[in-house]
Amino acid sequence: MVGNKVYTRDMFFPIAFKLQFKFIKQLLKLSVGNKIYRKWINLSFRTKLFILLFSGAALPTILATQVILGVARVHLINSQQELLQKDLVYLQQKFKSITESYQGQAQVLQKFVEGAEIDLSDQQEVTQKQKVLKKLVNGRINSEFEPSFYIITDAEGRTVAQNIQTIIRDEKSDRLPVSRSSSVNKYQRVSVPLGINLNQLPIVKNALAEQQMLWGSEVITGDLLQQLGLASQGQIGQRFQQTQNLPTSKLPFPPGTYNIDHGRIGLAIIAVQPIKQNNRLVGLAIAGNLLNRNYQLVDLITQTSGVSTATLFAYDWRVSTNVPNSDQTTRAIGTRVSREVANAVLNQGKKFFGSTNIVGENYITAYAPMYDHRMLLSGQKAKPIGIFYVGEPEFKINKTLTKIAITGYGIGAGILCLAGFVTLLISKAFSQSIQRLTNFAQRLGSGEKGIRLWKTEERQDEIGILEHEFNNMAMRIENNLEKVMENEIQIRQQAQELTHTLEQLKQTQAELVNQARISSLEQLVAGMAHEINNPVNFIYANIIYAEEYIQALINLIQIYQVHYPYPHEEINKILKEIEWEFIESDLPNLLQSIKIGAERITQIVKALRIFSHIDEAEYKQVNLYQGIDSILEIIQYRLRSTSRYPGIEIIKKYGIMPLINCYPGLINQVFFNIINNAIDAIEERYKISGLESENSLSPQICIQTELIDSDWVKIRIIDTGLGISEDIKERLFDPFFTTKTIGKGMGMGLAISYQIVTQTHGGSLECISSVGQGTEFVMMIPVDVKAVRDNRLK
Repeated sequence: MVGNKVYTRDMFFPIAFKLQFKFIKQLLKLSVGNKIYRKWINLSFRTKLFILLFSGAALPTILATQVILGVARVHLINSQQELLQKDLVYLQQKFKSITESYQGQAQVLQKFVEGAEIDLSDQQEVTQKQKVLKKLVNGRINSEFEPSFYIITDAEGRTVAQNIQTIIRDEKSDRLPVSRSSSVNKYQRVSVPLGINLNQLPIVKNALAEQQMLWGSEVITGDLLQQLGLASQGQIGQRFQQTQNLPTSKLPFPPGTYNIDHGRIGLAIIAVQPIKQNNRLVGLAIAGNLLNRNYQLVDLITQTSGVSTATLFAYDWRVSTNVPNSDQTTRAIGTRVSREVANAVLNQGKKFFGSTNIVGENYITAYAPMYDHRMLLSGQKAKPIGIFYVGEPEFKINKTLTKIAITGYGIGAGILCLAGFVTLLISKAFSQSIQRLTNFAQRLGSGEKGIRLWKTEERQDEIGILEHEFNNMAMRIENNLEKVMENEIQIRQQAQELTHTLEQLKQTQAELVNQARISSLEQLVAGMAHEINNPVNFIYANIIYAEEYIQALINLIQIYQVHYPYPHEEINKILKEIEWEFIESDLPNLLQSIKIGAERITQIVKALRIFSHIDEAEYKQVNLYQGIDSILEIIQYRLRSTSRYPGIEIIKKYGIMPLINCYPGLINQVFFNIINNAIDAIEERYKISGLESENSLSPQICIQTELIDSDWVKIRIIDTGLGISEDIKERLFDPFFTTKTIGKGMGMGLAISYQIVTQTHGGSLECISSVGQGTEFVMMIPVDVKAVRDNRLK
């Protein structure tokens, strides 16, 4: 209420709609949105109205969905942290129950020793009763977490009887279980000498000093583990962990911050019970278990509570864990916790809840401090010696959030679909009249005659005035349209005549260029063949005599060397200077190379003569294979491997074909043009894409022939080049059309080839291609060109 006026929601809707429209209009007119604004003003009225109405419904829906998803995320994380707190308490309680179990077992061992009335301070009596002591430490008490060592010491803390076992390790020891199941440890007994001084262990030292039972977790030095025979199980070392791109708070403290002795210390659960005879302390009964590489507890926690990971730390160093390494198969033992956790838990003695990065993976975690026996003696003054941990990987939470998001967006999409349908109906009702006028204007603009915009009802608004004016405009247009049509007919006739004349000029020009090229080519080939053939024949004819003469001279010199083994010094000097031994062995090879070169030149001259048919009649019976092979011989240099591609492979699939009556020079020109274009296409493909990315299509040109029937033959030339798009294929045989760069072609080769095949020989030439898949030219020519032409005339 403002003053005495009451505003309802229905009164605010038009105001909000106008404000929204003005806001969008101003936004679209900004300089950064010029392109959007231009597109907006070109939209139809119905579309604009639909967009405005739909956006009015969509924006609140999207915002509400985002808010719901945000609330769901916070609630899910809070719920997860609450569950982790419970799991952490469960881990601590389980740890405490194991400790209490060891207290009971130490007490049982103490009662057995006291009952046997053995004075452990008397070395002679200890030696005499050694069998009894061994029997006592070997007599285990069955429990869920059985201790791995039972020890009896004297009053100074030196071992007098012991049963110490270590976990049997193999290549699968540190691997994660395939399914959620508690690990079952396999132990083997270690043999170490008696007399180990356990007084260096704080819990033993304080138990002797206070003469009271002590229990709890305890850090054991690497040297003492070595003396107890537990080094192989306990000394894990510091393992590599992924810390790249992590902030400082997520990194471990520098090495040496906590005394883990380079990963050699051990973490154990120990219970120590004083043994007395006549109220005099004579020794200690000890029961305990080394937790390094002992995964029974952490695996039991994940199995029974459902939490994904659990860990026990000695200071900031993992000694027992089922957190996976980056390989997802081994345990991340020997890695260290982040400094933000270590600072809160170890330095301040507080619990820590939050997101941490463990070996490159983000987890929602819960940590709590672990205390040793000094918590029993000094209470709040005791400092943590380890950490309890439970955690869930964030990807599980993200997976749940993704499901919630899909559901939320699905509901939102359903609401938007319903809003879109209602908006469509509303916009249609508003825009029907304008659409009716628009359709009429489009029909009128397309030249449709005799149409009128008849009124279904009398309207005096803007729409009614537009209908009246549109009808008047339609009548005026029809009156002028007939005059325009007459002029258009005359212009079209003139245009057709010009087009026909232009086509004739293009064809004439192409024929003239073709004739000039053929004439020049024939003259060039004739001159080259004549000029090359005579000297080559001279060389080839005389090379045999030269070889005989030179061999005779070599034989003569060899005979001289046999009969005159010690020639004059000047002769020896000249023989060394000219390297006679090399000349003697290399000269026959040199003559053989000259002979091979002369034969090669003779083959090329023969191929040139076959290609041009300069010594044959214009129309005659020929073998097409000779023409194709001569062309391949001439362009052999373009088929060899280069730095751009590994050479082009020619695949010949010649069928049985009779001699063809045709114009061989022209047919050879067609083959030459198509094969050259195929080589250009393959070179261009490797120029663009390179060698390594073209594994699927090796550079090949396949020439395939077949006899269709007694009158027709088919020649197919297929390459693995770039291929040709549809728009280029439509103009492929047009004169002067080319896609090559300037200087590489005039655009006449395929146009001339098409005329030679279709007009001169009465055949057909077709191109089959798609981009990236190569190109195929299919040529059909008659066996007897003149016979087919005469039959057509008849």
